[in-house]
Formats: sequence, C-alpha cells, structure tokens
Amino acid sequence: MSLPNLSMALLAKRAEMHIRLVARSSKKTSQDAEEALNRAEEEIRRRLGNKVFGRDQETMIGIVGQLLKNEQLTIATAESCTGGLLGAVLTQEPGSSEFYLGGVVSYSDSLKQGLLGVSEENLNKYGAVSEEVAKEMAEGIRSKAGSDLSISTTGIAGPDGGSDQKPIGLVYVGLATPEGVQVEKIQLYGERESVRQLTVQAALNKVRVYMLNRKENTIS
Repeated sequence: MSLPNLSMALLAKRAEMHIRLVARSSKKTSQDAEEALNRAEEEIRRRLGNKVFGRDQETMIGIVGQLLKNEQLTIATAESCTGGLLGAVLTQEPGSSEFYLGGVVSYSDSLKQGLLGVSEENLNKYGAVSEEVAKEMAEGIRSKAGSDLSISTTGIAGPDGGSDQKPIGLVYVGLATPEGVQVEKIQLYGERESVRQLTVQAALNKVRVYMLNRKENTIS
C-alpha cells in the first residue's frame, strides 16, 4: 500500500495492537488527507478482516456491549483463572445491566462441581484446565443464569502450576450459545496479570466474532 503524504505507526498495547495513521495535506483543505486516511483504513480492514474491532476511541468491551444490546441478547460468565476480571470489565460499560446478568468465580474444583455442574469424571480425567471443563462451565452458567450466551475461562496464569503438558499461559475459553458450545485453546505468554488480561480480551473477542457471524447469517 503506497499513499502519498501518509504515515503509519504500530503501537503495541498489552492486549491490543493499535495502528496510527497520519495524513498531511498540501492543499488548503483537508479533503485529500481524509481520502488518503479512508483508503488506508479500507485496505487495512481488507487485509486483516475481523481482527480489526474498532477505530478512534472505540474499545473491545464497548463494541461487544453494543452488539449485545442491538440484538437484545444477555450474557453470563463462569470464571476460574480470571478471578472475576471478565465480569468487572463487562460491568465497566455504561448500560451493562441491559446485557450482563452476572457470573460465578469458581476457582476451586468443588465450586465448579457444585455451582456449575462440572462432572467429577472430567475433572479427574482431564483436569480443571481443559476443553471438557471449559465446555461444562459455559453450559452450567448459561443454564443457571438463563442467559442467551455465556462465556467461561479456565487456565494457568502462573507463575506456578505449569507442566510440560500444560504450560503456564495455557487457557481455554468457552462460549455457550443457542447453537452449542465453542471452546478455544490459547497459549499466552507473560506475567500473571498479562495472562489474565489477555484471557479477558480473548473472551470478549470470541463473543464479538460470534455476534458478527450471527448478524451476517441473519442478513443472508
């Protein structure tokens, strides 16, 4: 992509990559600069697809919240490794009571079983950090809360608790919907708080992508 009088910079954030575009105009009006910015944005979106979630001051939680409100859908959370951080981020959004019903922080196996209905067999066979448990956590909270959607998080945030089979930073994010449950396995890196925050971002992004696909399928 080659556009005159336009520069691009990448700004790495903890859970996001920001692209800053600057266009300069040699004329008295800003029209050609605005056109250059629009063309650059279109090309970036074409190349990156739905990895681009917003522009200017838009945030991931703001986008997700608006999508849920537009479709009048509710969501609930079942958290382990994020320890309530996902619920806290969801309630930062003004008007979050319209879509967020609440959640459970099930840090122990006993609470996963007692509150969410996770089976003892799966906990013993696969461990708390597993696709099977993430799936049951998401199903359990959706059933308990009566929400349209639910999201679960289970992982190893560190700095202890990792192994060769399950290294530090291994996370499973589950999304339960009327169509079924999707579970994503993610390997994250960094200190404990980074893993927790990145898990929250991954969970929100999973909801965002589902909502966008749902909207496209409804339109088509």
